[in-house]
Amino acid sequence: MAAIKPFGVFVALDDSPPHHFFPGVGFVTHPELAWGHFESMSDVVWVGQRVQGEFLAFDRHNGEARLSLKVLQVTVVAVDQSKVLLRPTASSGSPDA
Repeated sequence: MAAIKPFGVFVALDDSPPHHFFPGVGFVTHPELAWGHFESMSDVVWVGQRVQGEFLAFDRHNGEARLSLKVLQVTVVAVDQSKVLLRPTASSGSPDA
């Protein structure tokens, strides 16, 4: 994490081109940080933290890679006596049982 701002977080990308504000920048919006509710983005990430995310799109206007951290997170959404249902990750198409 390079910086936390009220509108999202900037991520310094490994082996990336220069950016006009932050070197090799990726950008994560509030909704793409985590599945659950949180008050502040600093409740989820902190400056200097290394994270993994999934590339969503490239913003040519701002020169930023738009990223999602939540798509790589698995979250328990329901517990039944016989199974636990998980929210699918980007790589799996259906909930695990």
